[in-house]
Amino acid sequence: MAALSSSAMTAIMLSDRQMIVGARIILTGTVGEIFSAWDQDHQMIWTYVEIRGDRLLKGKLEQTHVVLKELGGTDGDTGVKVFGQPEFAAGQRVLLYLDTAPDGSLRVAQSFMGAFTISKDVVTGRETVSRSLDGIEVKLLPREDHETITNTSELESYIAEIKAILRREAAQVDAAEAAMSDVPLITIPVGYEQARTRSGSTPQFALTDGGIRWMQADTGQSITYHVNPTNCPVAGGGQAEISRAMAAWPNQSGANISLQMGSQTAACGLDFDGQNEISFGDCKSQLPPPTGGCAGVVALTSVEYSSQSEVVSGISFQSLLEAHTVFARGMDCILGNSANLAEVMCHELGHSIGLAHSADPNAIMYFMPHGHGRDATLGADDKAGVLVVYPSGSTGGGGLSNPIIRRAKVKASGKLIIIGDNFTATSQVVLNSLTLAQSDVNFDPTTGRLVFRGSLNLGPAGTNVMFVINSAGSSSPFVF
Repeated sequence: MAALSSSAMTAIMLSDRQMIVGARIILTGTVGEIFSAWDQDHQMIWTYVEIRGDRLLKGKLEQTHVVLKELGGTDGDTGVKVFGQPEFAAGQRVLLYLDTAPDGSLRVAQSFMGAFTISKDVVTGRETVSRSLDGIEVKLLPREDHETITNTSELESYIAEIKAILRREAAQVDAAEAAMSDVPLITIPVGYEQARTRSGSTPQFALTDGGIRWMQADTGQSITYHVNPTNCPVAGGGQAEISRAMAAWPNQSGANISLQMGSQTAACGLDFDGQNEISFGDCKSQLPPPTGGCAGVVALTSVEYSSQSEVVSGISFQSLLEAHTVFARGMDCILGNSANLAEVMCHELGHSIGLAHSADPNAIMYFMPHGHGRDATLGADDKAGVLVVYPSGSTGGGGLSNPIIRRAKVKASGKLIIIGDNFTATSQVVLNSLTLAQSDVNFDPTTGRLVFRGSLNLGPAGTNVMFVINSAGSSSPFVF
């Protein structure tokens, strides 16, 4: 019979200022693996939460990939419920205030108060941060002052306020840090791997956002990445290391995907500009700066995908449109080694083709790099994951298929970029019942996109209807 232990919580909400001053670490990131297990003495069940940090707002970390150790959880048929503890879900974007337990492990500061969810409006792209007070089963007592308590805000505005308070309350921040200086800070809890083993957690790959992939792979098209070699920390502009990383995914797994380098580019950063890019040195300062001692974000990948989907391996995948990888500046201590650069590049390419972090510590998609000369070498779990996304032998092989329009971009200069699949140099574009002049429609074989330059007969957003026609037939209508 299942057993359940529980506790109750009564609390007074901390103000924004108190949270910011008192937290040891403030960061944003994405939730990875979550599991629970009894400790070795069978006195408490702990829940372990992997966080892949991407923006460090306060504190010092040797690495921004951390594992939280939270009270409570379920192990087998036994559960321990600790009221007020934050709840997480794999893939969740979060902003977290963290402090350290006596053993040095990281945990959410002030229980539920230190956990915020980051969400993005799919229409406007606006990101918000929110702290839910629903269902936390905590009795909140009133404060006696009127200090600001933020539960919902626009993300960048909230981050700006955090930075402003850190500057304004610098003396109090220094005093709080000094008070914690004797407490160790451990990014991966002691006994983490043993706890995973006891929990029966099965290491396995994970898919980004439930399933995203390059649909072009099914018709034999290569996915092309343009490289900006400026500020590359190894000789040759990283060409050899990137080539090894690109070859690793299809060659070591047999997956039906081909990655290739395109031409050099002067573009850099995470801006979505119509092509896949790899750049070095974080030219636009979009990554958090490294801290002393070779610590901080090493590389960051962002992807864009559409809501159009196809079922592969029994999973509904959305269509990848664009990917960007940026390597940080000041991390030559890691990236200046050829094998390390190839390993990190292979990991980031894994993200750009649809894989999230694996729970298998032997996988190249594990959240921590391995080093020690591993280079671009896949693990068994990586191979299993990429074969689910790009099954071996899944090439269409039946000749050209009907075009598929996945996205359209309109530039103010009278330029229309059409993103999709199965376009050719002779494809025709029909926009609002008018066929665009063939001489003004150019097919880019590198990206597989159609580009029209000329007069556009456009109506208000949401009323324009477009078709692309090739020798196999017509696309479905695309409204934008």
